Amino acid sequence: VPNKHIVGEIIHNYSVTKKLELTVGVSYSADVDKALEIVQGIVRKDERIKKASIGISEFADSSINIYARLWLPHEDYWDVMFSTNKAIHDEFKKNGIEIPFPQRDVHIINKE
Repeated sequence: VPNKHIVGEIIHNYSVTKKLELTVGVSYSADVDKALEIVQGIVRKDERIKKASIGISEFADSSINIYARLWLPHEDYWDVMFSTNKAIHDEFKKNGIEIPFPQRDVHIINKE
């Protein structure tokens, strides 16, 4: 698309869905299959979500990150984001799946 069309004209987005991306980390000791199953179940129950891709996105310093890419109507974006995050938190807590915080181990070596 030429720049003159972007700068000088109104652009209309005709897509009917908007993409929502969520990432939640679980501890390395967590049952990752159970965590994925929980996220998939929450997403499956929400009729506003038209399509979803869910999987492990990263092995981070303090967590295994689960990534959910969800497509939903524009007008439902914020409600789905808030309710999905809350449901994930509640279900993880109920099932003993820890959402870790960043941490470092410090080893002190005494050279005496």
